[in-house]
Amino acid sequence: MPDGIPAGEVGSLVLNDSAADIWNTWDHTSPPAGADCETFGTVALGSAGLDLTTDGEFGNCAKITSTATYGYGIFEARIWVQASPDGTIANWPAFYLAGPDWPVGGEIDGFEGMGGYDSASFHYSADDAMLTEQDRALRPGWNVVDVVWKPQTLVVYCNGQKFVAWDSPVITSQPMWITFDITTGTDGDTTGQPSSMAVDYLRIWRNA
Repeated sequence: MPDGIPAGEVGSLVLNDSAADIWNTWDHTSPPAGADCETFGTVALGSAGLDLTTDGEFGNCAKITSTATYGYGIFEARIWVQASPDGTIANWPAFYLAGPDWPVGGEIDGFEGMGGYDSASFHYSADDAMLTEQDRALRPGWNVVDVVWKPQTLVVYCNGQKFVAWDSPVITSQPMWITFDITTGTDGDTTGQPSSMAVDYLRIWRNA
């Protein structure tokens, strides 16, 4: 069962990917694209899971993206994020879903390390408007993040606790790809040191 979500809201399990499954079936060979990601870091399968590592240089990123798109459901990932020297989240790690024609197609950020702290957001419209919430719900180390996506509804849980909920007509119904990535960049308050993010698993359930 997904962490913290009432059983009555959970339908059947449709995907249960380990780190090895993600490594073997997701796209980690394409060059990075976009203004935030200028050079490619490393993606590797290690003993602790799937490791995504930046070299600490501005604009360096590591990412892996699903080859399939997904619609409404419950998306749970267990991820590890590194601490910066001051004990907050290092650089700019993220677990998110995004559709084509960004940002019009929408983007669901279940977890994003922004300025050292946990942030959840939904991006939409041509001018990249967003719903967003930032807190200290997720700390460096291992954490479980759940995204519940229903018509006009998004709810994000961190370690079994509800972090934020939105009910809005701007929330898309368009299927999206899933991405894990980490970037050294301004939105993550650059640390100037190599940093890593690890992924243990991804599970997807239908909504009840």
